[in-house]
Amino acid sequence: MSLYVGLKFLHLICVAGFVGGLIVVALLAGEARRGGQPALLAAAMRFNRRFVSPAFLLAVAFGLWLATHLGAFGDLWVQLKLVLLLVLGAVHGWFSGRLRRSSRAQGEVPESVAGATGFFPAMALAFATLAAAMILLAVWKPLW
Repeated sequence: MSLYVGLKFLHLICVAGFVGGLIVVALLAGEARRGGQPALLAAAMRFNRRFVSPAFLLAVAFGLWLATHLGAFGDLWVQLKLVLLLVLGAVHGWFSGRLRRSSRAQGEVPESVAGATGFFPAMALAFATLAAAMILLAVWKPLW
C-alpha cells in the first residue's frame, strides 16, 4: 500500500468518525433537551470530548499530511476546503462549549438549553451541510 492510499484511508476514517459523531452528539443533546435527561446530555458531552474532538484533530492532521504529500496547497479546491475546515472547526468549538456549559447543571437540563427549541437538530444539519460541501470539493476537485 502506498503512502497516499494509507493517508487517504486514515483521513477518510477520521472524517467519517468526526462528522458522524457530531451528528450523533447534536441529536442526542436535542433528545436530552426535549426529554429533560441530564444523564443523556452528559453522555453526549463525554462522547464529543473522547471521540469526536480527537477524530477532528486526526482528520485535520492526516488531511494536511495528504495535501503536503500531493503538493496540493496551491489548488483552489484545497484552499476552499481549508476555509470550510476553519468554519467547521469554529462551529464545533462553539457547539462543544455550549454543550459543556449545558451539562454542568446538576440534576436538570438548564434553561438555556431547554429553551433552545430546535438548536441541536439545527446544529446536526449545519454539520452535515458543511461536511457535504467539503466532501464535494474533495471528490470534484474543481479547477476554476
